[in-house]
Amino acid sequence: MTIIPIVFSAISLLLSLFTLWVNRYSKFKLEVVSTSRINLTKNPHSLGAKHPAIVLQLLFTNKGAQLGYVNDIAISLKNRDSKNQSIVFRSLYEQIEDTLNFTDQLPPPKLTAFLSFPIKSGETVAKKIWFVPAQFEEVVKFEEKKYIITPYTSDTTSKGWNIWEEIQVDINKEDLQEINKTTATPTAGGGQFVKLMVHSKPTVKAEEMLKALETKLAAPKKN
Repeated sequence: MTIIPIVFSAISLLLSLFTLWVNRYSKFKLEVVSTSRINLTKNPHSLGAKHPAIVLQLLFTNKGAQLGYVNDIAISLKNRDSKNQSIVFRSLYEQIEDTLNFTDQLPPPKLTAFLSFPIKSGETVAKKIWFVPAQFEEVVKFEEKKYIITPYTSDTTSKGWNIWEEIQVDINKEDLQEINKTTATPTAGGGQFVKLMVHSKPTVKAEEMLKALETKLAAPKKN
């Protein structure tokens, strides 16, 4: 009969040690999720503003006990209905300010070079990141197709790239018309003046969830 209290004490001690390890000594553990919208636009610093850019707002959470760094982020773009190889987009800019402007002329977004960043234990960091084709000489154009976007990260504990939940988005004719409103005009100093159009688009998952909610609310209530 005296064994039972000893067993319970041992289990309690093990649980306490495990909790202590998780809270104080566990390594940096990253979790990345995307929001319900993506932005499609052009790289304003490319020649003629012709290269595409994808803007994602990602949430980074450190579920470990130790501080860690996100070293790099990339995404791949693939046509859902094709067996062609994915196109890699690299992180180039971080958008540091969001401004709502309902006038005809939108101000250019404030961008800074993307750099690695730290995340403390239990902290969540939101970043709006601009991605451009990894190979600038590669001709990449958005088309009227269904796409899969897959985020990848490299951090202080990873030996390579970690893959995260894919994002599905359907690009239609109206989307392309909005994206192509971006224009670049050469200036006298050899630069270019860019009128940038950033087109916001809900993901397939977000659209499906909204339709499910509408269906639920439209259903007759049971007495």
